[in-house]
Amino acid sequence: MKAVICQFFVFSALWCPIIAQNLVPDPGFESYLEQPEYVAGGITESLYWFSTRGSTPDYFHDQYVSGAKPPDTYRGYQDPSSGNGFAGIIAYLNGLTFEYLSVELLEFLVPDQIYDIRFDV
Repeated sequence: MKAVICQFFVFSALWCPIIAQNLVPDPGFESYLEQPEYVAGGITESLYWFSTRGSTPDYFHDQYVSGAKPPDTYRGYQDPSSGNGFAGIIAYLNGLTFEYLSVELLEFLVPDQIYDIRFDV
């Protein structure tokens, strides 16, 4: 009987799909404060995302007024990858300017665990 139970668990482990968990809250920048008013560095209008080191990432959402409403924003034409919002950063400008975008993960990372990180640029 033990052998049958053991074989069942081994068989189940081999055939069960691996379920990935997204540790990033609001990965599509869908959540925003009510009545959003666009301001430069508007990532503060997101419920989960924030800037670090004094940087000023922008936040674009279809609930904003023109200029910050995708797809035609003051920074150019850009459709969101999915949903209705996205963030904008300056990653490099003459070697001087860097903007950082941060979010608190839903769970702590585990040492020696391999993580798959994906994002759209």
